[in-house]
Amino acid sequence: MQPIRLVLAATEEDYIEPFLQYIRCSEFERRVVVTAFSRKEALWKYIEKAPDEMDAVLGETSFREGWQGKLREGAPWIELREGGYSGREGRSGLGVSKYQPLSRLLAEIEEMIRGRRETAGNEGRTTLIGVISAAGGSGKTTVSIQLARQFASEGKHVIYISLESLQSNISSDGKEEIEAEGRPGLARLLYDLKAAEEKHQKPRYPISHYVYRNAFLRGDAFPALYNLNEMKELERSDVVALLKFIIESRSYDAVIVDTDSIPDLRIETLMERADQLLWIVGENRIILDKTIKWLAFLERTNPGLYNGIIGKSLFVANRTTGEGLLTLPEKNIPISAELPWIPAWNGSARYADIQRQAPAYQRDVMKLSRLLHENENWTAPGGRESPA
Repeated sequence: MQPIRLVLAATEEDYIEPFLQYIRCSEFERRVVVTAFSRKEALWKYIEKAPDEMDAVLGETSFREGWQGKLREGAPWIELREGGYSGREGRSGLGVSKYQPLSRLLAEIEEMIRGRRETAGNEGRTTLIGVISAAGGSGKTTVSIQLARQFASEGKHVIYISLESLQSNISSDGKEEIEAEGRPGLARLLYDLKAAEEKHQKPRYPISHYVYRNAFLRGDAFPALYNLNEMKELERSDVVALLKFIIESRSYDAVIVDTDSIPDLRIETLMERADQLLWIVGENRIILDKTIKWLAFLERTNPGLYNGIIGKSLFVANRTTGEGLLTLPEKNIPISAELPWIPAWNGSARYADIQRQAPAYQRDVMKLSRLLHENENWTAPGGRESPA
């Protein structure tokens, strides 16, 4: 995903310098490129000479006064408002509150600009990756999250989606609740998608309206759902509409979906729609046996689905001790990647602890990322069509 090219226009150097410093030291470093001006004449000259070098101008009203020129189509002027409020399109156009936490300000700008990109369309390819396991305790969610972080470190725009009935706390330190504050979330999106379908209309808001930027993931996520009924009532049509909406938004390079370990319609739908499937196994005989039984059941009862997914599946041995697990017993399916056992597994480790304590784990997640890139052409992009 290409970074947003933002032009900042502010008279105060004391505002510009902290702004640029924050970009350099935050998760926005790869997502936003800023060119700053403190003088009106220099800004005007830059816009006239390089109109295609920006996605938006973020500037004080005084910089616009007296200027007769126009920005290129699709590159809005976003007003830095000192009145302490932000807003969407209004009488004075787009605007954000100048004095607010920069993380929130930049998230608002990103939503505005990426929302416009979604409306205009994006020719980039979105890869849908499903992470599944036949048993709990395999470390499936950890793999999903670490893979999302790895993709983000490569400059990709990523969204992590949990379809688990009981959802995990991503960073386990409470920060995500603060970051997610005010976001409508997954339940509201599903409601809006149904309402739009009933009216034969397109959804009113872009995906960026519902998600929040998770600092630990370095990507987007939905606020966690704590109402179990909201997930229990999720139907196949809901999952199809959700994945279709996110993929067709063209807002992400990768969509990583984490699921329950109990086979249900959510997992079956993900299997059909995913470009790539990661089956998380390990040296635990229980998980291996359940994986073999699950595959055998699929092959016997739904051969169409089985044949459709087996060619886009990678089997990943997580929490291995290095003894060498080369194939999935009885199915003669090769293990494509191994992720090591680390000391953090012994306790109730937070995902951040795993990140700090396990350079070997990060190394092998990087290898897994490369393997996924090498196999991106296995299936049609976006998993848009279900098997017959």
